[in-house]
Amino acid sequence: DSSSSPKRTSRGASRDSSPKSSSPNHSNQGGDSHSQQQQQQQQQQPRKKDNKNSSGLAAGFLSQPKKATKQVWQAKKTTASPPQKEEPTTIATTNARIPAFDVSKLLADGEKCTVKLVRAGAVDDRDRIVPPWLKDTKRQGPPNFGATAEQLSAMEHGLALIKGGQLAAAEGILQPLCASVPHHPHPFFFLGFTMQGRGALTEACGCYAHALARQPFLIAARTNLVLALTALERIDEAGSHAINACRHEPENAKRFFEAGVVMSKLGKQAEASHYYQQALVLDPKFVEAYVNNDAALLAAGGTVWCRAFARCARHHLQGKFWCNEWQRPPHFVNGLTSRPFWDAATMALCRDLEENFAAIRDEALAALSQSATWGNVGTRSTHDASLVASGTWREYPLLCGDQAGTSYAANRAACPVTMRLLESHPCALLCAKNGVGESLFSRLTPGSKLRPHCGSTNTRLTCHLGLRVPAGCTLMVGGVSRGWEEGRCVVFDDSFEHEVSHHGPVGDTSVDRVVLLVNFWHPDYDMKNWNQPLDMSSVRGESAYNVA
Repeated sequence: DSSSSPKRTSRGASRDSSPKSSSPNHSNQGGDSHSQQQQQQQQQQPRKKDNKNSSGLAAGFLSQPKKATKQVWQAKKTTASPPQKEEPTTIATTNARIPAFDVSKLLADGEKCTVKLVRAGAVDDRDRIVPPWLKDTKRQGPPNFGATAEQLSAMEHGLALIKGGQLAAAEGILQPLCASVPHHPHPFFFLGFTMQGRGALTEACGCYAHALARQPFLIAARTNLVLALTALERIDEAGSHAINACRHEPENAKRFFEAGVVMSKLGKQAEASHYYQQALVLDPKFVEAYVNNDAALLAAGGTVWCRAFARCARHHLQGKFWCNEWQRPPHFVNGLTSRPFWDAATMALCRDLEENFAAIRDEALAALSQSATWGNVGTRSTHDASLVASGTWREYPLLCGDQAGTSYAANRAACPVTMRLLESHPCALLCAKNGVGESLFSRLTPGSKLRPHCGSTNTRLTCHLGLRVPAGCTLMVGGVSRGWEEGRCVVFDDSFEHEVSHHGPVGDTSVDRVVLLVNFWHPDYDMKNWNQPLDMSSVRGESAYNVA
């Protein structure tokens, strides 16, 4: 077990990820754009029968999104190749209908399974949603919905104010326009954006819905509506609109990513993974889709496939992100020494902890007698709670980013020796201060198992000082299994896939496994960055308003 802050959220997430808000853009008022020449050619071609792929799934796209269809996994067992000749590992997926997802089929293929991201046929144009004015070759551009030139000019002015960040001024112009041109979608779309920008999400949803009722092809309005509904926890509605957006833009990887985010929030991790895979088919260099797909597959129990997609990422990103299939943190810094376990004897922090083992153990055992001061892991982070497959994992926080406050002042006061040691090592103190890690006593009951998972970043390492270690406790990191010894430190890189098991007799609290867990900065990570929080914005996939 290891601290997992900062958390994956969801780009995620948990890691929790939400789609990016789209800005109003007058050039996109008509929704999806296709040339009239292409549309004429498509209309002249006779409809063909649905092609069948190797799994018997009809080629097409989301024509029946609510029906569960047998999912497609085109993967083969292969003989392991030398590292220099390793084939890119990807998955054969079609950007056709999104089928249901059978995790048991994934797991049956075993460790040597490789997958390849390939396009398995074009989108069936019968399933693509096309704006009606593109079907009418006599009409030039989207309709103006009866707006006068003066009203259109006012809309342009309102849009310019939005792009300039003057949301209140824009709202003053757009409100009268909505009243005077109620059938035009754009004033409502722009007004919804201003309301969303100032946090009036319910009103924004109403404006977006009004705009979409009059022009369903405003993709930016639909994606913003997904974001607002998600923030309001109206996830089912958000899911419907996210899937609809995929139908409108079947070649846009972001639409599938956003749909995956919503599926994750609905707890449908297998379906979420399949949407992320569709995003990767369209854009094999989509880092955030790899991150979120990994989180979804882990939650669904598909660890073998997590490693397969990590090999795929390594191939397509040419080693600029993940470099090891076992090491898959959402935040990754290239150039840091990478190994599952480290030699504790070479680290001053570990030597000090071992030398003071008896005093630290006594403080921890004294804390055990005060059960009310121990909290279930997940109380501070719901992501951590999801890691507990069985049993109970409890914690006694000491350093967790709030040492300047009073949340755990009583805990710190009760453990003076432990606190003196932790505060004397900046690598641990600053790691906690900046929210990258934490230090705490960790308690695991017999019969407990923590699911395989990866920590949030490779810029830190984790130390466990064994305080009470009964038989039957194991720690597996990067496929390598080790145990604990009382009075000895185990140092590992928790950005590698790892899991913990306590096989002792269930119900016997006298044999709880207890360790002191300490996150500290990676020795190769530049010390000038130790007193700075990590920027997770590029990988977390959370919402962000964008006026561009």
